[in-house]
Amino acid sequence: MTTSHNAGLADRLTNLGTETAFAVSQAAAEWAAAGHRVYPFHLGDLDLATPANIVAAMNTAINAGHTGYCPAAGIPALREALADDLGRRRHMSFSPDQIVVQPGGKPVITKFLQTVMNPGDGVLFPSPGYPIYESQIDYLGHVAESRVPQLEARGIHLTNLLEVVNNNTEVIAVWATHLENWVQLRKDFDTSRGLDDTGDVDADLVAWAALENGFVTGGTTELMTPRPGSVGAVATWESEV
Repeated sequence: MTTSHNAGLADRLTNLGTETAFAVSQAAAEWAAAGHRVYPFHLGDLDLATPANIVAAMNTAINAGHTGYCPAAGIPALREALADDLGRRRHMSFSPDQIVVQPGGKPVITKFLQTVMNPGDGVLFPSPGYPIYESQIDYLGHVAESRVPQLEARGIHLTNLLEVVNNNTEVIAVWATHLENWVQLRKDFDTSRGLDDTGDVDADLVAWAALENGFVTGGTTELMTPRPGSVGAVATWESEV
């Protein structure tokens, strides 16, 4: 069973908020347009021109045809240069294999939290500070502390959380269960919302749906049977999930 959340233009888009940094950015732009001096400390986008040597190198690369996808971890020569520079500045030793180039800070923060956060962990983060820390901690914490136990009690077990390559707005949650358990979950959810009368009322299911709407803007659920012996599958056709 696979659940995929994406950023399509669904009704849930109305629940999507914004980070304070972007709200301040708009206010700063309006203030500057009125003729005031603005010091742009609200976003990680400096008001300095890109150095001429970087512009020249970029144009050279484009003219040489380097305009396609690069390796997921970054261009090898760049990773080597970063390993050398970071190691020299910090008096440490890094290999290129320890360097991964990312398109900004948010993917790094999200992946780091997914790697080290466990259910029940306390997390310290700067506040006021970069807003993504709090939003990602809240979301991942709710999944670990609320959603997983809720579904575990129904015989639905989380087996993996996966990223979507080259897309920082999607996540795939893989759950393992029997079809009967999943059908009962849907019946209870619909009954709790007054759309069915064949299930049991469970206020926690409705509460989670409302909470989830604050984090994701759309999603689809697919029922799948992985081939026995593959990742996330039973060992044989006769095995129990």
